[in-house]
Amino acid sequence: MSHKPSESLRRDIERWLREFLLNPTEPADQRERARELGGLPLYADMGGLVVLRPDGTVFTYDWEDSKSEATDDAWKVVALTTSREKYPRLRELLPERTVSALDCAACTGTGSILRTATCWKCLGLGWHEPEAVGVAG
Repeated sequence: MSHKPSESLRRDIERWLREFLLNPTEPADQRERARELGGLPLYADMGGLVVLRPDGTVFTYDWEDSKSEATDDAWKVVALTTSREKYPRLRELLPERTVSALDCAACTGTGSILRTATCWKCLGLGWHEPEAVGVAG
């Protein structure tokens, strides 16, 4: 998944990041990491933080070992789906549903479990591609 933001979305991400960094009501540790990593925080939990840079790259930061690295596509999708209410324009970066995709049975297509937790079967999309059956790995 290598969706790059459009030029207008890139500018929006830069603006949202500036607003985030200047907002004293945002958690200080997240503002510090956002400044350090040059990315807009999209997802945080007790394990770390996921930020989106204006160029579309996503980095994770681990609170425990203070290490950051480019993240995999799964974490990118989770970060984008969990932040789509606050930043609806980020939907542009999500994968497009294919004609073969199935509604997720685990979350009944909602993308969340019990309305609060991201569905880890579909990563919050509400759908997933059919799984290969009987294919030797």
